[in-house]
Amino acid sequence: PGGRGRPSSPPPPEFVCSVSGDAMHDPVLTTDGHSYERSAIVEWFRTCAVRASDADGITSPNTGLPLSSMVLVPNLALRSQISSWRDRCLALAKEHAALVAAYELTDLVPAAV
Repeated sequence: PGGRGRPSSPPPPEFVCSVSGDAMHDPVLTTDGHSYERSAIVEWFRTCAVRASDADGITSPNTGLPLSSMVLVPNLALRSQISSWRDRCLALAKEHAALVAAYELTDLVPAAV
């Protein structure tokens, strides 16, 4: 998983959306203080709305408790940390590729996917 601009190391758990299971690009906070990928939590809200007959209405994916609103606040600090992590991973991948090429090890190292 190091090619095509993707980081080559697994993300820290706090960078992973608990709904999508993927590293976040656009993290947002819900009213209960948990962060999610925006598109994943919006889809979660849609799913909850379909089940609106449930007594709980819109609930938190992490706690299952009702949310006081569907207001989403950009988590800029987390977004910045994730962006820095991605940049470091990409820099390391480029450095690795340069070393493989410089030492002519391309036949010994599998190509990045």
